[in-house]
Formats: sequence, C-alpha cells, structure tokens
Amino acid sequence: MIRDGMLVSALSWIALVALAGCGPAGPKTLVSGSVTSGGSPVVGTIHFVGSDGKEVTAPVGPLGGNYSIADPPLGEVTVLVEGPAVPLPAAPTTPPGTKMPEVEGKSPEFAKPGVAPPKKYADAAGGLKYTVVSGIQKKDFDLTP
Repeated sequence: MIRDGMLVSALSWIALVALAGCGPAGPKTLVSGSVTSGGSPVVGTIHFVGSDGKEVTAPVGPLGGNYSIADPPLGEVTVLVEGPAVPLPAAPTTPPGTKMPEVEGKSPEFAKPGVAPPKKYADAAGGLKYTVVSGIQKKDFDLTP
C-alpha cells in the first residue's frame, strides 16, 4: 500500500517536471525595424498581409518609429502603414540655440516625437512589399510623401 503511494507520487513528480518544459515557445519568425518619413519616426500601425490574406499587425512608435511583428506570413507580403486613430499633438519646440536633451544615452533623433505616415501607405496601392523568411530579421521602411 505504501509502495503504491510512493509510485503515484513519483509518477506525479515526473509528469510535473515533463509538463514544465511544455510552455508556449517564442515566435518562429520575427520582423522588426523602424518606420520613418522624411527622416522623422512614424507613429501608427504596421500591417503585413500575405498572399493568402493572412494579416498580422503591430504598433509603430511612439518614439523612434520602432515596430516588431511576430509570426507574419512567410513569402512576399504587402506592407500597409496607417496613422494613429486620433490626431497627433503638435511637436514640442525648443527655443533657438538650444538642443534636445539625450534620452537615456540615446541620440536626440530617438527622442523625436512621431509623425503620421503619408496616407498612400494605408492601402495596397502604396506599393510597399517585403519578402519574409523564417527566423529573426530586421527591415526598416522609409516612407516618401
């Protein structure tokens, strides 16, 4: 009887240890980078749309115009960039002869507030394409007016 209890305890411990390694894995594919327009970081949403219609979105910004998309469709995707749902506030101005301060060791470019992307990039006619491959990759987009 005690032996059966010990066997059940041992089997439960083995099952618990085995299940501990079965948590969700990270993304198999990750695309990250920055989106700029006229040298200024963009704020809004980026969409990767596959040829099968699968769409994955991620926020862009608010500082630096950075984005990161986990597990987008593989192969050629159409990239859409939309502005924020609410209008952006006016950028702060610095008095003449002063510089923007550094932000935690980052250059002043990092501290620039985001701008809305040109409206033409909100649909497929905007012409942005990218070929996604499996793994981790970096892709920056510089949007022209």
